[in-house]
Amino acid sequence: MVTGKVKRAGKNQSSTESETRLLSLPWLAQNGQTEASEDAAGSENDLTRPLKRRPGRRPDPHLRQRIIKSACQLFGAREFHRVRAQELAERAGVGKGTLYRCFRSKRELYLAAIIDGFAQLQCKLAQAMAQAHSPRQKVETIIRQTTEYFWDRKYFFVILQSVEPGSGSLYNRFYAERTKLVEMLQSTISLGIEAGELRSDLDPRLCAEALLGMVRALIRFRNRTDTPELAVQTILAIFFGGMEAKSGGREIITRRKRSG
Repeated sequence: MVTGKVKRAGKNQSSTESETRLLSLPWLAQNGQTEASEDAAGSENDLTRPLKRRPGRRPDPHLRQRIIKSACQLFGAREFHRVRAQELAERAGVGKGTLYRCFRSKRELYLAAIIDGFAQLQCKLAQAMAQAHSPRQKVETIIRQTTEYFWDRKYFFVILQSVEPGSGSLYNRFYAERTKLVEMLQSTISLGIEAGELRSDLDPRLCAEALLGMVRALIRFRNRTDTPELAVQTILAIFFGGMEAKSGGREIITRRKRSG
């Protein structure tokens, strides 16, 4: 009997490695022991037993998506450790046992919620980018759509800018979705450089990361009086003020190099 428990624990070990790495982030690690205990209790009570269906009741094909949608609302508004599993279950209209049968831990649900949020953002970007023509308009579209989407989901964007690739299918999908956003912005900046609209002496990838870094900072540390439009205009003014292909800007860099 003891051997069976050891085998199950070993089987789940690799699937939790990526979650452990996420908890190393300072803001996510708060109350980590409490959350780990809560998840462990749910896993032990629910995941080791086969799912028993009520006679005559068909499984809900939309159950998992409904839980993810509810989780997006809670995780986007509050920090990870401040959202309780019981609260997630109540918001989705399910029992706590059902929650843990769909997701092995609260962290797994957290990752699934962010991935779902990225899918929604990608749809919005695809529609908006079809109306943008010049590289500058496309950069503005990406920044505007990203800022507006994450404005009320600020705790999602914090971890998106802090993630590194690791093991686990959810973790890798999570990183892949973030990479798509960076590459979309990077390729747009590259088009602007080729068209002569943007400076050619700066790295497009670093510029893309810097832009998203500004978005993250203004969303995470905004005041109550700040608005998404004010944030977008501030970011674009700083970015294009330093990125536009102006001879004056190049002269300043040249003079600094000579004086150095």
